[in-house]
Amino acid sequence: MTNRVKQVLLSLMLFSFSSCFLQSEKKEEKKEKIVIIGSSAAATSAMKTLTKPAFAKKYSITCITKSTVSPYNTCRIHKLLEEKAPFSSITLLDANFFQKKNITYIGNDLVESLNTEKNELRTKEGKTITYDKLLIATGASARIAPEFEPHMNKGVFSYYTAEDVQSILNYIKENNVQTVAIAGSDIT
Repeated sequence: MTNRVKQVLLSLMLFSFSSCFLQSEKKEEKKEKIVIIGSSAAATSAMKTLTKPAFAKKYSITCITKSTVSPYNTCRIHKLLEEKAPFSSITLLDANFFQKKNITYIGNDLVESLNTEKNELRTKEGKTITYDKLLIATGASARIAPEFEPHMNKGVFSYYTAEDVQSILNYIKENNVQTVAIAGSDIT
């Protein structure tokens, strides 16, 4: 066998080996981009489900919320108002959940516009985010009666979010409030 024939055979063997090796490697599939607007209980549940092992490799998740704090149980905010429990006692997720689950978390921002034809949204802070699937899970919000709206900065508060509770407690302390009036229902 001549050297040239040996070289050709060796090249063919190497090519054949490398082809088999490359074919056996799985190509990493492109993850579907899921954007979740809100950090309500529904949003939290969706994030927990979509990051389970069966789904984690399929999806890339971004959560956008106006909240300035971690997702929490709004039914338990009375514990904060009573100052009987720390905020951590009403949170719905572990402190490092987003990092552990590779979720991009954008807090203290609002979705300002939504273009469903282009599958993109724009936040108030100027971020443009594209998505394959969108879940709007913003939860409920307090309804302020129109006659109260002009007084909202004068010691009149809604009572629905952890941020509301913090505003109420700050106002009480700063103004040495001794008496309060409650309008509406469902105060715990």
